[in-house]
Amino acid sequence: MTRWVLSIDAADDLDQLVDFLIEKFPHEAVQTVDLVTDALGILEKHPKIGRPVEQGLRELVISRGKSGYLALYQYDESADLVIVLAVRHQREQGTTEAAPLPPTTCHAGKNPSIDRYRSPVS
Repeated sequence: MTRWVLSIDAADDLDQLVDFLIEKFPHEAVQTVDLVTDALGILEKHPKIGRPVEQGLRELVISRGKSGYLALYQYDESADLVIVLAVRHQREQGTTEAAPLPPTTCHAGKNPSIDRYRSPVS
């Protein structure tokens, strides 16, 4: 069975999601984190279920009502390991369009293709 791990950046994304939900929708915080982690658990049996995106990465769509979340991940077939690189709400800026990117080696949290999954810092 495939193992999955969160990169430091993806763990930070979940922390930020929890902080936001606790502030705005406290009754949904635990339920939402459970939804995301349960969906990521699907990758244990089906690591290629996510839609292919640039540079060999995949994107798992996690449905929640009329929107949901996106998890960007890399599957290392030889190690049978999924590394979740980023988790975003579908409505966050940058999740629907991807600019062409130069080829690069993917390292958890250090791939420029995950920049489109990051919210601008104010």
